Amino acid sequence: MAAVAEALPTAYHTPAGDVVLAELTRIARQDNDRSEESRLSVIGHRALKFDDDSEPSVHDFWHKERYFARDYPMLWRLQPVPVTAIAGGSIMSDARFLALNPSVAFLLGWRLSATGLFRWENADGEMMAESMRWAQGNIEAYDTGYQNRAAEGWLVLATPAGWEAMRQVITDSVRHRRAARMTGYKRSGDRDISTAADHIPI
Repeated sequence: MAAVAEALPTAYHTPAGDVVLAELTRIARQDNDRSEESRLSVIGHRALKFDDDSEPSVHDFWHKERYFARDYPMLWRLQPVPVTAIAGGSIMSDARFLALNPSVAFLLGWRLSATGLFRWENADGEMMAESMRWAQGNIEAYDTGYQNRAAEGWLVLATPAGWEAMRQVITDSVRHRRAARMTGYKRSGDRDISTAADHIPI
């Protein structure tokens, strides 16, 4: 708990050279302790405000429950462009998503691809950005009797060409990083939380 700053995200590029615009990762122990760790990274305006005492979540990405994947990309009305990724989807249906802020794509004249996951292409049909959803194990499994960990998360990625184009419209931006570690639940139903946050140049 005291070393929570060690959990701040450090993945800024993929092995293929894509730029990580946003990351949301959740890790949980699957024993009866059920301690958890959450990590968030997003490129956005340096003045973006976060609740630094809470667990990183989709709510940090302007999450709106009434936004469903089928409504994307018509969320472009979110103006101006202080953040590169937005989130949507009902918490109750566990249908949340993380994707490129459509305002960025529309300003650059990109179009949503018919393939991929929230994938955007330029006028020449070259991929500029997309989302990736991943999971390792079943994070919703409780008290499996093992010391295993499960994890899941989202990445929003921009190709090198997409990133160079985006830099024209995301001025005065930094990479915001947040992390939290939570103990298991006590008999009272409470749990301890330790958080860390910073922002670094891009």
